[in-house]
Amino acid sequence: MSVWTRFAVTAATVAATSAAVAAPAQATVLHPSTHMREQMAAQLKRHPGGKITAPNKIHYANGDITLTFSEPAKKGAMSAMSFMGCPDGSVCLWTQPNFQSGTLKLQTNSEWCPSDGTGMGRALDLNDYGLYGNVRSVDSENGYTAVGWWYAFGWSNVQWTLHPYSDLASVSANHIDHIDICP
Repeated sequence: MSVWTRFAVTAATVAATSAAVAAPAQATVLHPSTHMREQMAAQLKRHPGGKITAPNKIHYANGDITLTFSEPAKKGAMSAMSFMGCPDGSVCLWTQPNFQSGTLKLQTNSEWCPSDGTGMGRALDLNDYGLYGNVRSVDSENGYTAVGWWYAFGWSNVQWTLHPYSDLASVSANHIDHIDICP
């Protein structure tokens, strides 16, 4: 091996190692289970138009929504994606209490405000994402107010209100149908 070849290999190794150390830790599923693949396929069938952006993520450009799927944690254990948090500027919904991913996390950076027609101009319909009656914790990392509405048997009312930059670690999931996210 020539000196230049050894230099190129060494430089490439140092660059790759430096990039790996400098990169933030990402919870990425490399080989999703059959269960997770089935959940993602069911989601794309339920609400077409999403794009798979990682082995465990579906992104919907219309509404700027990302769904992150993970395996349920074993009882008493934490999943690899537990407590991943909600990025600045987002509102996140989890199917498990205490912000554990469990099976699904929805993240949006858009306004969903039917009262004044801003942003998407309508409420975030949880039926589109398989979340009707399944939201167990909510985090707001933006200046918007999020309101969870229940709907059952022709009746609708506010279940909970999440103020800007706050969270609800354990909410009742009873019939939560849609979310308003308004300034």
